[in-house]
Amino acid sequence: MSQKLVILSLLISLIHFGISNLPPLYSFAFTPTGLPTVVSGRIKTECDMKVSDSDKNDAITGNYNITLVVLAGSGDKCWSNAKYSNGDYSIGSGIIADSTNEFSYPAYIISAPTSEASEFVASGTGIFLSFSTIVEQNIYSFDGKEFELLDTVIVGELDVWIKTTITVDKITKDLVLFAVSSSTTPTIWPKLRNDVEGAIVHQDSQYNVLAMRFDIGPNMSPFNPSKDWNHGPKDWNYRYGTLKRFFVVYKSNGDEGVVWQDTVTLSVYVTWMGTKLQSHNNINLAIPTQREYYLEAAAGNNNGDIALVLLAIDPLVDDKVTSNSLKGFKFDMNGNILVEVDYDTSKNGLNIYEFFQSGASMVWNTETNQIGLMISRIMTQSSDTLNHQSCIAVIINGADMSVIKRVGQLSSHSWSNSLSVGSNGKFLGADLGDNYPRGINLHEFDANKKRNKVVYEFKTKHRPDGKSSNDNEVYTELAHNAVIEVDNSSALLVIFAGEYPSLDNSKVGTSHNAPRNIAFVKVPSDMDNKNVLSDGPVEKSHFYNFGGTKVDQENKGIVWLTGWNNKELDNASRLKAISLGTGKILVLFEKWTPSAYVSTHLMGLNENGAVIHPESTSNYNFRIPFADEIQKTNFGSVIFYSGLPGKLVRYEVVIHGKAGSGISSNKGIINGKGVTKSFLFALMSLILVC
Repeated sequence: MSQKLVILSLLISLIHFGISNLPPLYSFAFTPTGLPTVVSGRIKTECDMKVSDSDKNDAITGNYNITLVVLAGSGDKCWSNAKYSNGDYSIGSGIIADSTNEFSYPAYIISAPTSEASEFVASGTGIFLSFSTIVEQNIYSFDGKEFELLDTVIVGELDVWIKTTITVDKITKDLVLFAVSSSTTPTIWPKLRNDVEGAIVHQDSQYNVLAMRFDIGPNMSPFNPSKDWNHGPKDWNYRYGTLKRFFVVYKSNGDEGVVWQDTVTLSVYVTWMGTKLQSHNNINLAIPTQREYYLEAAAGNNNGDIALVLLAIDPLVDDKVTSNSLKGFKFDMNGNILVEVDYDTSKNGLNIYEFFQSGASMVWNTETNQIGLMISRIMTQSSDTLNHQSCIAVIINGADMSVIKRVGQLSSHSWSNSLSVGSNGKFLGADLGDNYPRGINLHEFDANKKRNKVVYEFKTKHRPDGKSSNDNEVYTELAHNAVIEVDNSSALLVIFAGEYPSLDNSKVGTSHNAPRNIAFVKVPSDMDNKNVLSDGPVEKSHFYNFGGTKVDQENKGIVWLTGWNNKELDNASRLKAISLGTGKILVLFEKWTPSAYVSTHLMGLNENGAVIHPESTSNYNFRIPFADEIQKTNFGSVIFYSGLPGKLVRYEVVIHGKAGSGISSNKGIINGKGVTKSFLFALMSLILVC
């Protein structure tokens, strides 16, 4: 099918935001073409192979050839004997082809080793390839759904083994891979225009998920959730979470943009999506400083102005005392600096000695022109000689980025945070405290007052004396958004993932002791009202805090939405929740083993937390940034952004019954109106350009 015909087949797909009823992803499958052969993987070694080596012994030949080689390991030696290397890999040939057989790629399938090292693995096993044509080759894997670029090799000589960066000694399931000229790009993604791909990546009776992938330049590196912070519940680093990565902003005409930081260069950009997503434009929000800064948070005023807060990555002086640099900027939509502020980070100011990875949350109240900020940080040295960590709340003037009010400390330690503007105009947020207090701590604050309450508590590992603790584990993950107003803003629904039973202090010892199930508690929005509105059991316990004080604990009204019982298979993470404004709440989450991603899921609740749209497993493994807040559009859908090398990815989720901005109803309407002539002419012009 030609490119014009592909685009022509999308004629029914243009909508309010450029494309509706998008095509599905292209479907590919691997088909074996012969019986597999066992390759030892212990015969050839990297230590004795020569550049010109073309020995086909213990290799599979085809359009290009493959062999397995013992790599240099401990002591720069190649440990090829069965004590110190894995071996006996089944390798078969096959073809990867799409459903129409228009695209096909000769491929190999490699099984996990059946002969494992009897002692330990001192040398890994690498893939070497040889080719009959001199051309740069890209090597991809295929997981049954999607392609992933693994390596690029330069072919300088014919029929000579070339080392790749791909190893197989640790694989636990079949690996399908293939090589193609670097001028060919295998993809499951339909092209919408030269620099945009898009498709409906999931569709069932309950949900639609739309994705659009925007080319932003080959040297751009937005945050990639599958690569850049890929920790699971078992990992030590997981408890702290990570920074928010993508921040949705708007111009006064409704055009959407996203603020993000390049993970390699640390440059900060806003990418404006043109009217109806018909174009996109990167603008560098240039930060005039010689030091390196992390983008802690960003927010927009819906008029094109963008507020940024950035914290220097390293302390100014490594002395535990000297405060660090925190900067505030306001940019216009064209990337011009309107305001630059250096905040007082001294002990009497915001008290910041060092960056902390739990990051920050920021939201702009456009009615009051005030910006709320919650930021976790390591503080300057205190009288006990320690540099403690906590989260602090600040209110910033949207006009000049000055501090209106240092609201004060929230939780300590504070491992996660989320913030929004409540219906009463006050800032409404939550953070996850590990000691003072220990639990999910809700906050409501403005320039006059701060109020808070703890709505969920968790178990504690104590010191050997049993009378004090310093348990940094919280066995819990906040949803983002953490606090959802329901019942005409008279109540709050707090959604999280945790371990059950929540207060059993005997079930501790590691970062991950039980399945991470999804739960909620419903409480009055009045922070002084400690009642619980949801029906659930009462669980009581106590713990001794860092200072040795006994603290009684009680959880009431906790409702568990999932009932998984195998922690090796079932753990919710990257939990997202948002009200659609129609009595429905969308929940997104990833399912993980203790340390590896498995799948992505969707669920719909009512304002009492009852499941009204059953949990669904996405057909496509779309990945969700850990700490980002998802956003509701004016069309009843939900959007969030992600990244890939050289691409921004925009996801839009619709619960059926809501047309959304990216996916219309099955009747092919646009916001309730018929497709217009100008709309069709726009697509026809796109076809002619292609």
